Amino acid sequence: MNTNIMTVLEFIKQHVEGNIWPDRFFISKGNNNGFETLIESIIPDIEHKFSDVKVNFISGHHFPDVDITIDNQKYGLELKSSQRGSWIVPGNSIFESISEHDYSEIYVLFGKKETKNNERKYEVKYCEYWQATSNIAVTHSPRFIINMNTTDSVFNTQDTYNQFRNMNESEKAQFAQQILRSKVTGTKWYITPQSDSVEVTNFNTLSKDIKLNLMTELYILFPNDLLKKRNNYSRSVKYLIEKHYIYSNNLRDVFTAGGQDNINGVLLPKTISIFISLKTEISLALEEASEEFQKTAYEYWNIVPSGNFKQDYLSLVYKLLEKEFNDEQIMNVCSDILS
Repeated sequence: MNTNIMTVLEFIKQHVEGNIWPDRFFISKGNNNGFETLIESIIPDIEHKFSDVKVNFISGHHFPDVDITIDNQKYGLELKSSQRGSWIVPGNSIFESISEHDYSEIYVLFGKKETKNNERKYEVKYCEYWQATSNIAVTHSPRFIINMNTTDSVFNTQDTYNQFRNMNESEKAQFAQQILRSKVTGTKWYITPQSDSVEVTNFNTLSKDIKLNLMTELYILFPNDLLKKRNNYSRSVKYLIEKHYIYSNNLRDVFTAGGQDNINGVLLPKTISIFISLKTEISLALEEASEEFQKTAYEYWNIVPSGNFKQDYLSLVYKLLEKEFNDEQIMNVCSDILS
């Protein structure tokens, strides 16, 4: 009987579900993923079962995680898991390039932890990768959402996904923008109208002045996200795509590259030091803000306008920094921009 990829995947599913595994395969922390470790450990079992199958687990940043070769046909296998009993997890960045281009197809193998009769086991599902991509969500970069139960993929067919795989970054960003637009409920003034004349642009290719202008805009709109110890870039990334048709592979690096800065003898998070360096630009932008921009800002800030836009912003930032850092030295360093 000829071996095919579905036969191999079904064997993996039955093998994982049908055995009791050590605790180490259920612990995921840092770079250690218990499910991935489990799959790597059973490669000899797979190759023993199928003499014509070669399995290669690839460590490090590689998409997909596993190569399965059958009769000179290579298939990719991306491993996903949930320790919380859900079939939905964040997937890969839409910009993450497939490491090699000779895959016949790419599949996702998902292990969901279950506890039955005080025994921990994995329930396993698999399908073609494109079929499980239920949405695109924005964190520090647009990412697919993997949902093993979805019947509504962002791709219509395998061919559509293959076309996406071969797109350049700009085309992928435009694809993400279209998906984000289609998922929006209600009217939002910042949704970019569809236009073939508007090109999606990589943030890294912009001039320094334009980058600083955009960063100033983001610091004003999203202080609650950017001026924290644990920053959140999801709204900023989505805003850039939808408002300006600009995307970033990893917006976090724009604000945090270098980690920390020493200013006047005080060690500050990079996001705070950049914020301070843009004090002139931020002050001017606050003074010249249009009614439309102010309205949008208040919606993001979730506060009631007092009638003084600049003062409302500075008050919000002061309270945020005071609560987040509770550090007199940091507040003193930031006092110039907050005065």
